[in-house]
Amino acid sequence: MFKLFFKSVCLVLSVGFLSACAESKSGKPTKNGGFGYEYGSENEALAQSKEWTVKCRDNSQCPDSVAQLLVVAGRRVGVCTATLIAPDVAVTNSHCFDMEDGTPPANICGKGAGLVFASASPSGREFVECESIIVKSKIANEAAKDFSNPDYMVLKLKRSLTREFEAIDKQGLEDGLRIIAKKVNPFRSGVGLLVVDECEIMHETFLTPGANNKLSPVHTMANCPVMAGNSGSSIFDQS
Repeated sequence: MFKLFFKSVCLVLSVGFLSACAESKSGKPTKNGGFGYEYGSENEALAQSKEWTVKCRDNSQCPDSVAQLLVVAGRRVGVCTATLIAPDVAVTNSHCFDMEDGTPPANICGKGAGLVFASASPSGREFVECESIIVKSKIANEAAKDFSNPDYMVLKLKRSLTREFEAIDKQGLEDGLRIIAKKVNPFRSGVGLLVVDECEIMHETFLTPGANNKLSPVHTMANCPVMAGNSGSSIFDQS
């Protein structure tokens, strides 16, 4: 059984279906709200994933715990963001493993899917494959329309890492709370860009009127752009 014993740092997931259809160099958004790159063959896709790098927009804000998640399915490499919450456990969005080609999510770990950490992070570049899915919320296409569909996934990694990991805070998100989002945007084939943005929680917006208390399952974040390919990004409070 998997249990969380962490506290203090706030971490939640960005909502995949709010992603804009922004394009990056040589890649394109997918129907499931993700973003991916196509290669000539599966072997080429696997080889590219092993050489993948992540840069930081600002090397002074280059967290050790945040990585770009690579998902290899056939000739395609999909990208998302994932965050370590234990030496061998990471959290991301469920839809990152929902492939358009019908590849079963349970089969994706072990086929080259893994996390790539930024070269300028305190522990440097590191690639680690995922071993299995610990828990994954079920994504229903119609459920996304009312902005209440859960979208989370926890991954077991193939080995424990010595780098920093984050703690989950279940205290909720107060209206007006200033938060920090840490996300890896698709930059170009073979490269992700880790950015840190400041955002603000907003309750009872026109988009999500049901988000009216700190424990609502979905929140609106102001001044915090999301894009196809950075789903799974984590947010942190000041502590």
